[in-house]
Amino acid sequence: MPNFAYKACDERGDTVKGVLAAQDEEHLADLLAAEGLYLLRSAKPRRLTQHPWLQQRVRRRDLILFFVHVGTALTGGISLLEALRTYADESAHERLRTVARGMVNEITGGSSFSDALAGYPAVFAPVFVSMVRAGEATGHLDKVLQDLVSFLEWQEALAGTVKQALTYPIVLLVAIVGLTTLLVGYVFPQLLPVFQKVRVELPLPTRILIAVSTALRQYWIVGLVAVVGAATGLLLYIQTPAGRLRFDRLVLRTPVVGGIARRIALSRFARYLAVLYTAGVEFIQSLQVVERLAGNRVIELAIGEAREEVIGGSLLSAALKRTGVVPTLVVQMVATGETTGKMDESLQKVSQYYDREVQESVKRATALIEPAAIIVMAGMVLFVALSVFLPLWGMIGQIARR
Repeated sequence: MPNFAYKACDERGDTVKGVLAAQDEEHLADLLAAEGLYLLRSAKPRRLTQHPWLQQRVRRRDLILFFVHVGTALTGGISLLEALRTYADESAHERLRTVARGMVNEITGGSSFSDALAGYPAVFAPVFVSMVRAGEATGHLDKVLQDLVSFLEWQEALAGTVKQALTYPIVLLVAIVGLTTLLVGYVFPQLLPVFQKVRVELPLPTRILIAVSTALRQYWIVGLVAVVGAATGLLLYIQTPAGRLRFDRLVLRTPVVGGIARRIALSRFARYLAVLYTAGVEFIQSLQVVERLAGNRVIELAIGEAREEVIGGSLLSAALKRTGVVPTLVVQMVATGETTGKMDESLQKVSQYYDREVQESVKRATALIEPAAIIVMAGMVLFVALSVFLPLWGMIGQIARR
């Protein structure tokens, strides 16, 4: 069914805008009337407005509030349809209000909650759909939604740790580039005419700085185009399967950064698999979902290889060990879970262990980066200072001899 952008009013006369799937405008009016809304105007939205970049962003925190609302309503004995209608009326998030109305429409037409979620892949990840589908099958949807909220909160905490790991180096890099540009592009050129007027032999640091400053001022457009072009080409290459694999392999081999990236990917693997296992999702399907969500292509391929072996009758622990990518700790904990029948608990412990390791790694990396950045910035300032003062001292010496 096509989507219609509509403008309607409720019983109080308040205007409501949104997008809803319907067969035609008459069907759209009937759907809105069932929700207590009167259709004022409708039109098929332009393709441009449907671009994900131009839609309101759905943050993880917004999803947490959505699932908390639905889960709390179900626990309190409120029907799923009523919970979604209430959310669509009361939520401050316009895009999720539209999504909730669309799901009400689909569920009313006979779809399940999981199928309705699957209809919005840009909002709800496959792991959410799998968990909800398992909750519907087992009759414990409210419990699964509580686990889903806890899972999203873990994702939020992990994302915060990753941002902490990236923010400090980026800020320092910007500071270093900004300082270099200021000194070489503005400060030094102010002194350059003085050196050119005085016949004194310039020292090597000054000649280097003159060459860099001249190139920066005369060819900055060429340099900017080259940098932007190289960055764009690299990003496009990383989007390809071969490029993504090579990039992720390079990341894992990079000192400090590789250790953090590996721990994050393994924590994701363990947590995703534990959550799906607890929700009652079929094990092979769980591995298939996790395979796409680890965040590092090297580890995702290893999980895929292990999944194929599990299909062939192998134990997951033995299959992971044969990949040569998964650490012994993970293999041992998975083997313990297979032996005791408490796979979810073993995987939760693995995830908790790597969560702590990620935080400690970030602290250690920050402790290493800070003095290194200070040394680099001090070295740059010293180089520029020598480039300026050495010829000045030469000029003073010539004047004194005269």
